[in-house]
Amino acid sequence: MTVSEISLVVIAICMVFISLSVVGIAIAMYRLLKKFEESVDTVNNQLRPAVIELKKTVSNLTQAFQMVNDTVSFIRKFRKKEKK
Repeated sequence: MTVSEISLVVIAICMVFISLSVVGIAIAMYRLLKKFEESVDTVNNQLRPAVIELKKTVSNLTQAFQMVNDTVSFIRKFRKKEKK
């Protein structure tokens, strides 16, 4: 074998090693992504009831603030009528 043939064999072996490494990294990343998706789904399912309850609370607070605002508006109009 000549030096150039040996170099080509070494390069080919290195390319095979690099290809196998890339495939291994891709498999590891795929598994990590699947675990991440499962974790996100678990957290999402656990948070959904809390988010629904929070929406109800915000709705109730919005209604309460609207009632307070209506009351304040009524009081202001009433006071203006008293001053006249």
